[in-house]
Parts: sequence; C-alpha cells; structure tokens
Amino acid sequence: MDIGQLNIARALGDWHMDELRRMDGGPLCAEPEVMSTKLSAEDEFLIMLCDGIWDVFMSQNTVDFAR
Repeated sequence: MDIGQLNIARALGDWHMDELRRMDGGPLCAEPEVMSTKLSAEDEFLIMLCDGIWDVFMSQNTVDFAR
C-alpha cells in the first residue's frame, strides 16, 4: 500500500486508510511534530502551512504570496 498519499490537513476522515492502524500501530500517529524557533527583529513574518500547501508552493512563491 502506498502510504505517501496522506496530506495531514486532509487526512481527517480518510477512512479508507483505517486498515493501517491494525498493522502494529501502523504508520499513522496522532502525536504532533513540534518545533520552536526564536524570531528576531530581522524576521519579516512567520509562515505556517500544512504539507498540502508545501506540496504545490516553492518557498519563494510562498514569501511572494504572503507579501
């Protein structure tokens, strides 16, 4: 089964993937990945997006869109 088809923001309700939970815990996990970053006065803004957006936007495109 191809696991690379889940986008986190859209995975809520992907019931067809339910069989993965039965595989020794499976590859799906409800624990978030958390990261801390200190911002400085030089930082123009902070961009937080789900992986579905990063799949289609390049970093510079995202900055241009935010501006």
